[in-house]
Amino acid sequence: METKKKIVVAICTYKRPNMLSRCLESVLSADFDVSGYTVEFLAVDNSPECEGQEVVARYGGRVNYATESKKGYASARNCALKKALELGADFISFVDDDEFVDKNWLKELVLAMEKFEADVVSSSPIQVFEDESTPSYIKNNFIFNKKNKKKTGRKRTTSGTDNVLFSADLVRRSELYFDESSNNMIGEDILFFSRANDLGYKIIWCNESIVYESIPKERASLEWVLKRHFMNGYFNGLNEPRGLGEIIFNIALFALLLPFSRLLGKTAFYNTLSKFYRKNGEIAGLVLKEPLVYHRNALGG
Repeated sequence: METKKKIVVAICTYKRPNMLSRCLESVLSADFDVSGYTVEFLAVDNSPECEGQEVVARYGGRVNYATESKKGYASARNCALKKALELGADFISFVDDDEFVDKNWLKELVLAMEKFEADVVSSSPIQVFEDESTPSYIKNNFIFNKKNKKKTGRKRTTSGTDNVLFSADLVRRSELYFDESSNNMIGEDILFFSRANDLGYKIIWCNESIVYESIPKERASLEWVLKRHFMNGYFNGLNEPRGLGEIIFNIALFALLLPFSRLLGKTAFYNTLSKFYRKNGEIAGLVLKEPLVYHRNALGG
C-alpha cells in the first residue's frame, strides 16, 4: 500500500475573522489531484480574543485549530511549524489570512517542487484593491505592482510566506524556526528562508501558483506605501547592509531625480519618492542597528 506524503497548509491569523473565512473557503475548495499526497489544514490564532475559533468551527473538523499567546508573526508561524510536525507533515505550506487562492495554487507548487527537485517553492500574490477608486499611482507603485520577470524553476536565495511550500526537513532535520526577536519587525520570513538557503536547501520560483491578496482602503494610501518602503529599507539596512557611501549616493540620486520624474506622471514620481524613502530607511537601519517597532495591522497587513 502506497504511503502518501502529507502537506499541512497553515494560515496564521490575527483579528481578521472575515478574511480568514474567505481564505479557508478558497483553500478548502481548491483542486488537488496530484497522486501520492494528502492535505490537512491548520489555522493558528494569534489573537487573545480567539476570533478565528468560531470561523474554524464552521468547517466541522476539516481545519485544525491552534492558538499562540505570544504576539507576533514569528511566534505564530513557529506555533504553526510545531503543530504541523505534530500532524505528521512532510511538507508545509503558508498562505496569509488576507489572501484567497486560485483553485490550482497548491497543485502547481507541488508539480514545480517535483519537476525541479526543490526544497522550497514560492511565488508572490496578486493584489486586489478593495476600494475601486484607488488611484493608479498607488496600484502601480512597485510595492504592489511587482512585475513578474522570473521563470518557473529560477533559483532564489530567500522567500516570503505569503505563498510558499517547503519540505518539513527545514524544521525537523535542520531545526529552523522563525526568529522571535523579530516579532516586532517585518522580514522574519525573509530571514528564515535565507538561513535555509545558507544551509543548502534549494529555493525556486513558481509562476503558475496564484494567490490573491486583499488590499484594504487604509493600506491603499500614499502614507502607508511610504511608511512600508521606509520599513523595508530599514530591514535591509539592519540585516543586509550595503556600504554607507553607496546608500548616500542613491539617496542623493533619487533626490535629484524627483523633480524630473514629475514630468513622467504621478506613477513615476511616487515610485521615485518611494525609492528615496526606502534608501532613507536603509541608512537608518545601518546606523541605528536595532529593531524598529511597527503596529501590526497598520503596516504589516
